[in-house]
Formats: sequence, structure tokens, C-alpha cells
Amino acid sequence: MLAAWAAGYVGRRFHAGGRGDGALDCWGLVLAVYRDVFDIDLPDPMAGLAPSIETADVALVACSRLPEWQQPTSKAAPGDVVIMRMAGLPLHCGIAVSRTHMLHTLEGVGAIIEPFRGRAWANRLIGIWHHDGMGAANV
Repeated sequence: MLAAWAAGYVGRRFHAGGRGDGALDCWGLVLAVYRDVFDIDLPDPMAGLAPSIETADVALVACSRLPEWQQPTSKAAPGDVVIMRMAGLPLHCGIAVSRTHMLHTLEGVGAIIEPFRGRAWANRLIGIWHHDGMGAANV
């Protein structure tokens, strides 16, 4: 079963560097969900930087290494952050909405729900991170 809150984000437009209520990039979507649904304000290492491959890579790697994040086993829980490779680098993320599906946004597509272990993403999956503010992890 998918998390009920996910439907409210499906269809949101993609915009590189997007952080507002309108169009969002993948990290902007994570920031919005954590703020709106879980009442957790995450840092935005990309704030004030022009969106680029380099800044996306730094943001995702830095946030996954902050002390409030932990990498659980392969079992995802709604709200966990799923980090994936694009062009061989950790450039994309989504939010688990079930043990098998994620909400994420892509250029030209917008926000959608897809299986993160499906054909399109299984070989790109780097890991699943759990934020301490979400309660006990699936470790």
C-alpha cells in the first residue's frame, strides 16, 4: 500500500533547482515532503548554487553522510530517501512511499511513483537512507 500523502505530489512539474510550491527538482521534492508531511526541515546544501551535476552530486552525498541519516537494510519505509545513479554518479533521489515504490521527479516527466527495484532503477540504486526524525529505522 502506498503512503496516502504521496498522491498530493504526483504530477508536480520538474524544474532544475526548483524549491518552491510549484516546480521541483528531485532534492526539492524531498525537502518539500519532509517539511510538509513530516515537519522536518532538511538542510539544502545547494541553496544559492546554480543547479548542475556537480552541485547535485555534492548535495546528495553530503546529506547521506550527515549524522541524522542512517542507511538501513534493503527494506524501505515510507519517507526513507532512495539515492540512485544517473550518468554513473549519485545524482538522483526519491522518497519511498512503500517498501517497493518511490515518489520522484524527472525532467520532462514531473513527479511520478515508480518501483525503485524495477527495470528502470534497480541497477541504479545506491542505497536507502532513513532520517532519525522519522523514528526507528528498518535495520
